[in-house]
Amino acid sequence: MDTRACDAFVSYASSDASVANLLVEILEGNAISCWIAPRDVMPGAHYADEIIRGITGCKVLVLILSSSAIGSKHVGKEPSRRKIFRAAA
Repeated sequence: MDTRACDAFVSYASSDASVANLLVEILEGNAISCWIAPRDVMPGAHYADEIIRGITGCKVLVLILSSSAIGSKHVGKEPSRRKIFRAAA
């Protein structure tokens, strides 16, 4: 996906993938473009760099908040990365 045209970056813990994918299906069914890993990570690209590109390229970050997300070291970093990179832009 071209993240420059993305409406929503969907952040979730891997154990919540089925919920995240359902949410993306619903949003995209209503003309809201989404960026979600691993679907939108370019093959061969550095995963963390792709996540940052996705975060900064979308208008909003949608966080699926669950006990798994709260316990995830990766999910917890994503909202702050959005603020840091938006402030620098």
